[in-house]
Amino acid sequence: MQVRFVLGLIFSLIFTPLALAAESGYIQARQAQIFSAPSLQAGVVVVAKKGDAVEIELQQGRWLKVKFGDKIGWVSKLLVGSEPPKDKVTVLKGSD
Repeated sequence: MQVRFVLGLIFSLIFTPLALAAESGYIQARQAQIFSAPSLQAGVVVVAKKGDAVEIELQQGRWLKVKFGDKIGWVSKLLVGSEPPKDKVTVLKGSD
């Protein structure tokens, strides 16, 4: 009985996507296509712009299932960060 429980637990950890507790994220790229499925071949639901906030519902591999306004779709996790993007980055003093 205990072996079945352990095997079931291992199976669920391996094959169930990581569920996130409605975490906020921010688009880091100039724009990000939000797809209907976790694939670049899927249809585009909506396009978000840099700095737009999304609600992260689920992570599956390299994809995040997000809510953006009243739309729900999938975006590459490489395009989403936990902090809003910086407007401008410079290493030179006094440059605008």
